[in-house]
Amino acid sequence: TIASNAGTYAITGSGATATNYDFSYVPGTLTITKALLTVTADNATREYGLANPAFTGSVTGFRNSDNASVISGLAYGSSAVLNSGIGSYAITGSGATATNYDFSYVPGTLTITRALLTVTADNATREYGLANPAFTGTISGLRAGDTASVVSGLAYG
Repeated sequence: TIASNAGTYAITGSGATATNYDFSYVPGTLTITKALLTVTADNATREYGLANPAFTGSVTGFRNSDNASVISGLAYGSSAVLNSGIGSYAITGSGATATNYDFSYVPGTLTITRALLTVTADNATREYGLANPAFTGTISGLRAGDTASVVSGLAYG
């Protein structure tokens, strides 16, 4: 039937009649192949130094009123880790299995954006007529084990 699982099935003849003949039936084979599902990973965004969000996606191409419940093992992932630099990284689906389906995977994109640092100038005092002291400050918001050494060109004035 239209809902038969992928596999092979015998095709048989039967019921033939003829006045001068007997019949020998030799079966053929119906091969039902797996249909193709397309797994498309959704795009995602995160800031540098934060964990990857939970990746998601969509699956299209189901037949016979099937839905995602027939799929097992589908996972989404990326090569991007906590301290991956800003830029674009692929989000891919993998591992899906289903009795009547093969899978095609379409990657999404994880965009890692810059994190925000806050530079706070320290208060300072001086007497009238003297030169300004050396100004200093602090940087907060560093992530992923970074230190102030990743900042260059910072000047207080």
